[in-house]
Amino acid sequence: MDTIRITQTIRELRLMTGGELREKYMKVFGEANRSRNRDYLMRRSAWRIQANAEGGITERAKLTRASAAWFSWTSSFVGTPSRT
Repeated sequence: MDTIRITQTIRELRLMTGGELREKYMKVFGEANRSRNRDYLMRRSAWRIQANAEGGITERAKLTRASAAWFSWTSSFVGTPSRT
């Protein structure tokens, strides 16, 4: 996909309703998303469209995403110390 086509597709995302963006997200990611946040759906879909057009997600991005998920998961176990 060339740069002009990517730009046009992202412009089309900006004009879509929330329901249309959820459908586009499903098409691009292959899975449903329960979010009703229009900006989130638009940004995530645009990011994936660009990543797919450029040949996919780099190994560095995959590692960054995995480490962010791990830190998020482990931080849920860390509580604030009690004051005695």
